[in-house]
Amino acid sequence: MNAVDPRRWQALIVLAAAQFMVIMDTSIIGVALPDMQRDLGFSLGGLQWVFAACASR
Repeated sequence: MNAVDPRRWQALIVLAAAQFMVIMDTSIIGVALPDMQRDLGFSLGGLQWVFAACASR
């Protein structure tokens, strides 16, 4: 009864890819924040709101 499902590796790859996309999305937002602040005139508090809103979706 200890048979291992061969699809576990496929599931691991899907989960790893999803986590990578989340990390990349958050990193891109972090890189874009200084340009947003300069172009849109955001305060530091405004940038925190933008980051929190984008990272929590």
